[in-house]
Amino acid sequence: MHTEVRLPSDPKPEKSRQIIRPRNAAHERETQRQLLRIELEYLRKIGTLLERHSKR
Repeated sequence: MHTEVRLPSDPKPEKSRQIIRPRNAAHERETQRQLLRIELEYLRKIGTLLERHSKR
């Protein structure tokens, strides 16, 4: 199994595309944690943008 990570704000999608292949169960968990951190970061950014937009 591999997980593909794309960063949507990157102007060059092919550069931001990264394929992570976990080596073992521990690495699989670490990979999932990294993905969750990335996801959380984007959700926070989206939340901030929505807050700013709704205040207008």
